[in-house]
Amino acid sequence: MIRELTTILIMKSITGNTATYKYLIVLTFLNVLYTSSIKAQEFDVSNTIEEINTIAPQATNDTVPPTGNNLETIDRTYRVSDAYGNYTNVQQNIPTKDNTKPTADKLPDVRICCFTYLPDPDISVVKNATDNYTTNPTVTFVNDTSDGLSNPQTITRVYRVSDKAGNFMNLRQKIIIHDTVKPTAIPLANIMVTTIDDIPAADIYTVDPIDNCNTEPIVTFVDDVSDEMSNPETITRTYRITDEAGNYKDVKQRIIVGGLLKPSLSDTPNNNVVSPTETPITDGHTK
Repeated sequence: MIRELTTILIMKSITGNTATYKYLIVLTFLNVLYTSSIKAQEFDVSNTIEEINTIAPQATNDTVPPTGNNLETIDRTYRVSDAYGNYTNVQQNIPTKDNTKPTADKLPDVRICCFTYLPDPDISVVKNATDNYTTNPTVTFVNDTSDGLSNPQTITRVYRVSDKAGNFMNLRQKIIIHDTVKPTAIPLANIMVTTIDDIPAADIYTVDPIDNCNTEPIVTFVDDVSDEMSNPETITRTYRITDEAGNYKDVKQRIIVGGLLKPSLSDTPNNNVVSPTETPITDGHTK
């Protein structure tokens, strides 16, 4: 600002004579302009810069601090200037708050027959993780929780999708463990004996069990059942193989008693053995 002042200087001598002089004094003031502070406004992160400019126009520049917090602040600067080049800067803080959770595709259920086939956690199963603010939201494994039941047992696996603002969503995947496969064994060979006294005792170690989940399924003896016939008599021996899921299979073995040996010539009545060189006659004498 420029201001002109007129100053009159009167000089008086000892003798009483006076002289009057007029001076033009030019004064320049560097005034500082003041304006009231601008109230901070809070916008959702979904507002674009253009929308914010519509709300608070004529900013000279916007600066966004590179923070990863949920509440980021745009520092907006306005400048007020006069005709003489004097100006003052006014700051406005515009917090941008993100309250929107990221999203991802729903996870499908997984069904397996036994716990040994439980897959390891794998964040790559989470598809199409997106966020309104973070370009690549972070996917992490949280935990596995069992329902404590058995066959079926359900394990709930949790993954978390997080954005830079700290918003997150949890994705749950059910892993159902249900074993319906029966164990099996190599077929047992038949046992042939002459008399009932020759029947061997039941022996579970003669059974070689196989199961899809258990390395050592349990083998038990069930019973021996006769067909009530004679020479031969067939006894059916049953063993049972049971796995941890309660599935079982009965393995049967046939034990055949008698009917195995033909009688020898010495067992004929009266020990009447005929020589092949003799001709039998009806009166009991040889010729």
